[in-house]
Formats: sequence, C-alpha cells, structure tokens
Amino acid sequence: MGGYAETSQFSKPEFVLHYDRPGHSRIILDGVTEKADSIHVVLDKVERRYPLVERDGY
Repeated sequence: MGGYAETSQFSKPEFVLHYDRPGHSRIILDGVTEKADSIHVVLDKVERRYPLVERDGY
C-alpha cells in the first residue's frame, strides 16, 4: 500500500506503508516516508454506543 500526494500532474509516492491486522479491532501500519523517516501507527477500534433518547414531542 502506498500514499500519493496530489500536488502536481506527476505525483510521486510520499510514503510506503505496510499493514497488519492482528485482530478484528486493531490495525497496525508501519512504513517509511520519502525522507527515510520511520512511521508506526496503531489503530484500535473503540466500541461506542449511541442510545436514542426519547423526549415528549419528538
């Protein structure tokens, strides 16, 4: 997977990411930017509930 910038007519890769999905609620991204900086991102799904509130007149 790679990321591309829409800065010009001839876009070049800005970074390269590899992903891993160790579970249904976690995604891990690892990669390198065009300037050789490392990047590591962990995304955890947060379970949220959005209860509906009943009010008079609604």
